[in-house]
Amino acid sequence: MKRSKLMKGLALSSLLFVMAACANGEGEEESAEAETNKEGGEETAADDSNVYNYEDFPQTVSNEAEPSGTGTLNVGYTSDTPFDGTFNWAFYTLAPEADVLAYLDESVFTFDEDQQATNEGAIHYDMNEEDKTVTLQCRMV
Repeated sequence: MKRSKLMKGLALSSLLFVMAACANGEGEEESAEAETNKEGGEETAADDSNVYNYEDFPQTVSNEAEPSGTGTLNVGYTSDTPFDGTFNWAFYTLAPEADVLAYLDESVFTFDEDQQATNEGAIHYDMNEEDKTVTLQCRMV
């Protein structure tokens, strides 16, 4: 009897300790910030300086000048699902990552409409049926 009461007490105190550790006091700070940032019935975040919305940027851009040949392309992608960021066809789990991989991860071999490998990709191959060898060479761009 005494042992079961001790076990119940330990279980209850462990549960309370875990709940207290999970709370971390963040709820109090967020509610205090929300109250101090309310102005004119509108709630604003404490640090809005680095928060952007897709509506802040133009949807189309045109340029009539000659291309310079150098530069950096910055692309933004929004999704309602989290992004894993593994950048590998073997390990991706969600559609947003597959969308990014379709642009970034290309095959080193190219194939025609009959799914036969051609020598137009990043790697050129030479097959020697007599010696039963395949030699792969990387193309320099």
